[in-house]
Amino acid sequence: MIYTLIGSRETPEDVLNIMRQFAYKAASKGYIGRSGGADGADTCLENGVIGYVTNECLPLSKVNDLMEVYLPWKDFNGRNSGDYGYYTLPLMENKSRAYELASETHPAWDKCSNGAKSLHARNTMQILGKNLDTPSRFILCYGKSEKEGSVIPKGGTRTACVLGQQHGIEIFNLYLPDHRKRVEDWLK
Repeated sequence: MIYTLIGSRETPEDVLNIMRQFAYKAASKGYIGRSGGADGADTCLENGVIGYVTNECLPLSKVNDLMEVYLPWKDFNGRNSGDYGYYTLPLMENKSRAYELASETHPAWDKCSNGAKSLHARNTMQILGKNLDTPSRFILCYGKSEKEGSVIPKGGTRTACVLGQQHGIEIFNLYLPDHRKRVEDWLK
């Protein structure tokens, strides 16, 4: 099973703990997690997967089987683009299609800087994978809802979630109490 774990850089610490625990348990079940290497929620995927591999004394190469972290540019946010489980947008065969999908999803694409466009383009791979043809089964995220009652968060996570919604991917936004409870119950 493949899932995406993303969210706001301002995700509260208690929610980050839930996300790390989720990534660890998901790795123990052989789930493949996708993220984007940003601070906050994204980092929980890496911490959970690498923590699982380390604690189980598995070879570090096992990370390739459990994690796909898509970086918008080389060595983004201190990540080594050559490490196991990391993919760099400018080096990807489908980068043009990723930009195209992001431009179709983002509400103000023409106002984005080149850096912001790269961040949003890498979001498409977090949802659809490196070949942009393998949607995640679900998205686990955190972000204040863009409008009352919506599962879609504001900010940078929005692009990924809207694309996910367009592909029929279930979204669990830990900002919403009922979503958080469902994830906490799974962790027990």
